[in-house]
Amino acid sequence: MSDERRHFLDLAFKLLRDMRKRYDAEAKSLDMTLSRARALQRIQEKEGLTQTELAEDLQIETPTLNRLLDKLEQSDFIERRQMDGDKRVRCIHLTEPARPKADRIATFSAGIRRQAFDGVDPDDIRAATRLIEQLITNLDGPQS
Repeated sequence: MSDERRHFLDLAFKLLRDMRKRYDAEAKSLDMTLSRARALQRIQEKEGLTQTELAEDLQIETPTLNRLLDKLEQSDFIERRQMDGDKRVRCIHLTEPARPKADRIATFSAGIRRQAFDGVDPDDIRAATRLIEQLITNLDGPQS
């Protein structure tokens, strides 16, 4: 692997670690885990989504999601409702007590993104997005 490629991946891993560290600290200040905070934020953004959709959005397996949702439900942050017309499918909704916490999560998430992208040209963001999407496509393809 060329030094440029290795350096790029080292930087990408550092960025992910730093972002996770910041996000984790903010979530902890709200007595939340990173996983629970991410789930609440996604549920707020897509109120009424199904458990399957949430698992896909969070890129986690269904059993892991079920444990996460059990904890959120026990804390009175969410409720699972049967979908109209299909009692096998359950949709996830925030409870009223969870809404202020979800708002604070959205606020600190936006702040972290703002700080991370401060001074970055939108064209550079688009180019980096294309690069990362290509790397993901390459890794999702057949192994060589």
